[in-house]
Amino acid sequence: MKEYVGKTDAALGIYDRSLVFTGKASMPKAFGSDAEVVAYIAKTKGAIGYVSAATASEGVKTLEVK
Repeated sequence: MKEYVGKTDAALGIYDRSLVFTGKASMPKAFGSDAEVVAYIAKTKGAIGYVSAATASEGVKTLEVK
C-alpha cells in the first residue's frame, strides 16, 4: 500500500478516521476477503476497490498497478 498511496495501512486508517471525525467523509467499507470485495464491486455501481493480483475478478473491470 505504501508504495502506491504513500501511507502505511495504519496511517491510511488514521487519515480516514480524521476525515470522519471532522465530518468531511465517511469510513470506507471493509471486507474480510478479496472475494467479498469483488462481489461488492460487481453489484454496486460506481464502486472501486483493490485486491491482490491473484484474485479472480470476473464481472468487474480490472486495472493492474505495478
